[in-house]
Amino acid sequence: MKLPKKSVVLLLLGAVLLSTSCFRRDGNRTVLLPYVQRLVSDTTSAQFDVLQRVNPKSKSGAITVLGEPTDVVRLTEALLRCDRFNNIDGSLSPDGLPDFAGEVIAPVLDAANAPYAPYMEAGNEEFLRELHVRNFLSVMDTTCVFSPFDLEDRLPKPSAKVLVLASSLSAEYGEADIDTLCAIAGKPIPVVSSVGAMIDNVLQAHAPDCYFAVWTVRDKLGAGIYSQALRRAARSSSRIPTMWSFVPDSSETLRGRFLSLLDMYLAAGGTQPLSAIVVDEPYLQADTLDAIAVSLRNSDEVGYQKYRDLLAADFSAVDVNKAVTAWCFRTLRQTNGFTHRIAFPEVSAYLTVPAGGLPADAYYQDGRLQETYKYNRAPVSDLITTRLVECRQRYLDEETARIIRQEASKTNAAYVR
Repeated sequence: MKLPKKSVVLLLLGAVLLSTSCFRRDGNRTVLLPYVQRLVSDTTSAQFDVLQRVNPKSKSGAITVLGEPTDVVRLTEALLRCDRFNNIDGSLSPDGLPDFAGEVIAPVLDAANAPYAPYMEAGNEEFLRELHVRNFLSVMDTTCVFSPFDLEDRLPKPSAKVLVLASSLSAEYGEADIDTLCAIAGKPIPVVSSVGAMIDNVLQAHAPDCYFAVWTVRDKLGAGIYSQALRRAARSSSRIPTMWSFVPDSSETLRGRFLSLLDMYLAAGGTQPLSAIVVDEPYLQADTLDAIAVSLRNSDEVGYQKYRDLLAADFSAVDVNKAVTAWCFRTLRQTNGFTHRIAFPEVSAYLTVPAGGLPADAYYQDGRLQETYKYNRAPVSDLITTRLVECRQRYLDEETARIIRQEASKTNAAYVR
């Protein structure tokens, strides 16, 4: 007997509910995001149809990077420049060819909704989760609008064959909900957050019961993003690493900050050698910390022995660029998703903008959403408050444009117009 399409989706929902790894827990209850619940309850909706039309086996999509603009720009540049692997056999050996040769990199700057932290300050975490799902459906679509006021003239765009959530908070407020929706719809789209990619990199390189530390900043420390990402990354293993999170003293030199992290680890009761340090702070690079670790190992200075004892023989630092590029490369090889075209990577860039037709008090004079309006939007509303458009110079705010000019020359040359 052939079941109706809606019945099949409801059966899938029941199957997913048996596995709570994709869901948040509220006390003893498993909580499904209400917006996701509404999507799967009406499989005839245009939003759900976007996902139903996706072919996860297609090679023609893009490596899509979604999130707060500065995070997206920096990761896009890393993907364009990356040459850490041999493109033939996949080994960790540069071969003079960009690792993502022939691919389309699609940065999606979520300018209209960023920054994300104030949603938490406003107690509106549910909408922060929901906007990630809404953005996900937008990047899976094969069209975008021409402008926030011209909804009829739609432009073609590549769907995401791999999705990177560039911002740290997306590990806690987006990744699991997108995974849940994909599981219910039976669309195994590879999705990873930047934090999830860094922890996955630790799991790939070290023993499953290793010890590692997270080097972060104060406003991220209490958000729960690292513990959530660790649970998700290690959910298929019976043994998981032991993780510690610290904010090193910012007044020190970089070497001094490295040592202060080790001091904090000792003060917190850490005794086992660390196999890795995950770096979740802008501008800090894993290679720099690796060099400090090597210098500590080679030093015979008095008083440094305690630090040398805290670095495992296989110690390595992991930053977001290193982790995300490795995750994307490995994932595309595993799914046979590379296009294998002989060409430099291309950029197809987009950003979110405020939708037209909102109440007058929703906008600043320059067209941005008023903060009081933006951070207090009601979840599960039929009102569309942002739209996805092609990235054009006139839509970029001054700070994002500056970062592109100064830090992302390949990205800038490829698409800013």
